[in-house]
Amino acid sequence: MVIINLRAAKKIGKNRSEFILEAACREATELLLDPRLFLVDEKAYKRFVDALDAPPAENKSLKRLLMTNVRPGKREDSSSGLCSEFFV
Repeated sequence: MVIINLRAAKKIGKNRSEFILEAACREATELLLDPRLFLVDEKAYKRFVDALDAPPAENKSLKRLLMTNVRPGKREDSSSGLCSEFFV
């Protein structure tokens, strides 16, 4: 691994220490900015899991939308000028 780091450092005109420090900082920044990773205490984690496990609240608008019959076709949406693949 030392040889690989040295070769990579030389390739970009840096010494091995500069290369390793820069790579470590880049990796740390990426880790800290990763939106998939968040650290919480046990209490917060339990509240999070409980919220995920709870049944969803009733959403009448969503239910009405899912119960709507749609027919395949095309029509221009006059408000946006876009063409819709399905219409009611």
